[in-house]
Amino acid sequence: MLEEFIAAEDLLDRAGLLDTKLPIPLDSVIEYLAKDGLELHYYDPKLAPELVKNAAYGVDEVLIRQEETAALFVNQSRPRVRQRFSICHGIGHFLLPSHRNLDYLAKGCNTMRPLTTKPYERQADSFAAALTMPPSRFRQDMKTATPGMKGIMELVSSYSASVESAAIHYVGLAEVPCSLLRLDRVSRKISPGVPKGPYKVRYQIRNDQFPFLIRSGQLFEKFPDELVDWKLWQGQYIPEGLIRGESIGLGQLGREVALRSYTCLVDALEGMLALLFLAKPLTWSFFQRAFEEGV
Repeated sequence: MLEEFIAAEDLLDRAGLLDTKLPIPLDSVIEYLAKDGLELHYYDPKLAPELVKNAAYGVDEVLIRQEETAALFVNQSRPRVRQRFSICHGIGHFLLPSHRNLDYLAKGCNTMRPLTTKPYERQADSFAAALTMPPSRFRQDMKTATPGMKGIMELVSSYSASVESAAIHYVGLAEVPCSLLRLDRVSRKISPGVPKGPYKVRYQIRNDQFPFLIRSGQLFEKFPDELVDWKLWQGQYIPEGLIRGESIGLGQLGREVALRSYTCLVDALEGMLALLFLAKPLTWSFFQRAFEEGV
């Protein structure tokens, strides 16, 4: 298990909250950490103290260390689930030993950016996910949740997390080959009815078992290639479909590859999250050919 996962669950265990009723009560976590000198403050970006304004340009939380204490400032204008993630992200910076001497006033803290190249930010994001969605509990709940994106929506409701953070966490903990795509509509003209492409990939998250790299910026004229089913979840239809290998740039290998896709819209501009699984197991001969042809 990742160092930051262990640290997050250890904190919850010490605070007597690891097995508490969901969602994790962050007020109780902050109350427990008060003995170590951590204070939580919410700020209005327009009225924030000057130090916070300087550090928080374009970000949602700032940790300011003093001699014996630390103040965590969180943007109060964000949705509640985003605030929860930001609080946990800041706690990660506060607790993780390797983050002690980082100069946040100079570097800032970019929350919820899956492709950030800053290792301390990625680690704080992983800690935040683990504190909000403890891996030992989340992994068990994944097994009883409905397969696909509908199951992620169920977990979002239980853990009071954002769809995006829960989906990223889901992929990282999945025991089968799994990947998440964030796609944006190229055309910003919103029309009623079923969303249509073209779509551009913003990022891909995949676990170690998922064999296909889908590059940022790749275009899909249609997504998914073939619609299998529509499932209604809390008034929102979530499509299930198939993606052919040719669509993700596998050329001749595409004849042997199909990915099962579960998708949902995540913003007003019809940005889409797609959870991908292998539609059928891949054979050893496939991997041999893929290696020979440089996929």
